[in-house]
Amino acid sequence: MASLTIIWTASKDEAEQLTATGFEPVECSFGSTGSVVGPLAMDHHGSESHREGVAIRAYRDHFGVCKENPKFVVTGAADADATFAIAALCGILPHPSRAAELEKAPPPVKAANTKDISGLALLVNKVDTAPIGVRLEETD
Repeated sequence: MASLTIIWTASKDEAEQLTATGFEPVECSFGSTGSVVGPLAMDHHGSESHREGVAIRAYRDHFGVCKENPKFVVTGAADADATFAIAALCGILPHPSRAAELEKAPPPVKAANTKDISGLALLVNKVDTAPIGVRLEETD
């Protein structure tokens, strides 16, 4: 993987400029002025609230697509939803698609890093969108 770059900004204009230069915005929602979305549409706030959470979509639909160009622009707090999504887009989480990459790894390493953690993406989404009643100590 190339060197990971994450730029935090409070400026919608800066987020738009960075997006135009190849940065993928993740949860770049600027309240009433709207969201900055890139090719992967990694937001689910405000006018983008019709979308599933970014952790789910990044892991399920776009795992590893930013591995060769891991440049992201974010705003707001670094929450679990955004950080999980960035890790998924970089391809650094366990995922079944990593089997070929880990073909010669020791069996325990391969098993751990090719595990499907979709359930964790769903849990991250639930904590992000409807946390009342979530009991993390009772989850896998």
